[in-house]
Amino acid sequence: MTLSRITILLGVTMLLGHSAEVHAQVRLEATETFPEPFSRVVGVRELSDGRLIVADRLELHVSYLDFATGSITQISREGEGPGEYGQPLGLFAYPDDATLLTDIGNMRIAHIDKNGMIEETWPMMQQGDDGAMSFLRPTATDERGMVYYSGLGISIRTQGGGSFTRPDSSYIMRLDLKNGPADTVAALFREPTTTGTGSVTTGGGGTFSMTRGMLRPFSAADGWAVAPDGRVAVARSLGYRVDWYDSDGTVSVGSSVSYEPVRVRRAEKEQWADGQASNSVVMMIGGGGGGGSRSAQLPRPDLDEVEFPEVMPPFGRSAVSVSPRGNVWVRLNRRANSDGPLFDIFDANGQKTMQVALPANRQLVGFGADVIYAVAVDEDDLQWLEKYPYP
Repeated sequence: MTLSRITILLGVTMLLGHSAEVHAQVRLEATETFPEPFSRVVGVRELSDGRLIVADRLELHVSYLDFATGSITQISREGEGPGEYGQPLGLFAYPDDATLLTDIGNMRIAHIDKNGMIEETWPMMQQGDDGAMSFLRPTATDERGMVYYSGLGISIRTQGGGSFTRPDSSYIMRLDLKNGPADTVAALFREPTTTGTGSVTTGGGGTFSMTRGMLRPFSAADGWAVAPDGRVAVARSLGYRVDWYDSDGTVSVGSSVSYEPVRVRRAEKEQWADGQASNSVVMMIGGGGGGGSRSAQLPRPDLDEVEFPEVMPPFGRSAVSVSPRGNVWVRLNRRANSDGPLFDIFDANGQKTMQVALPANRQLVGFGADVIYAVAVDEDDLQWLEKYPYP
């Protein structure tokens, strides 16, 4: 274990407008590294006793992890039956030290109790009163157990093929899984995009496929996250700021802040294409008793056939998090091959307070009561889970 060290850099960030206020940039360094690597961490959930639940999408494992002893113990097992899971995609805190697992392999949300038992599940495909199907993929939970989600990036359509256009808005929805129905929290903006990646069909026997196509590169879209008390933070991509939505519907609009737009050069295009090739998946879901899904990598995009903007928006997809302390972390878009991720930190009033930098080849994966969790990606693409101090 290395000594905890936080270095205050001399770099500063200016607020937009006439203010001369400056903000320090804080660089964090790891205090601990777990001795066993992972393949693709998609969820980290800290329990009240300090242990973690970690989900690995490629290894198809959901496990207890203990930094103090270096032990790791798998929870349940892969499968389609009761008490099993297929492919994990996310972990979320739930009351009584329980955890919600997004099981994309079985297209269901699983409730893992404090003893590591899967007690109850809910389907991710939900049918409304009008017969239309909607896709419930949790993005966050609060301390009451409410689940928050949106429909961004998901399209379901009938047989046909060709291109389709996604709308320029969506909504954050809040749902009590046991009682329902969902209510609307806030509207989100996204640049309308058109894609022809894959197709979605329906056929006899209730079988259909669902394809997540590639978004237009570096398209502007609002990001959001939820505080433990249920307040929702929305980072606005246009007029960059953070707005807070209280549970009673009150909205607190934050102050716009400046950022230095990143020009899209060849290096940024190549990095984007590499990411699309490794992250895009096609999910095939069989109805009529089969169920489940399968994943496959899509071909690397041909850069000559892709239209890129001149500059990036301030942040990209899945760039917004809220820590247990109520601060909003917004991961900024950076030039290709930059030193490491850089975050703007906002307080409970939507005011920017500082910037935080992590070392190169790190990815923020979660927060604990007193620490931050990130993974370091090595040259073999293995991921090593690390602890960092709060700034």
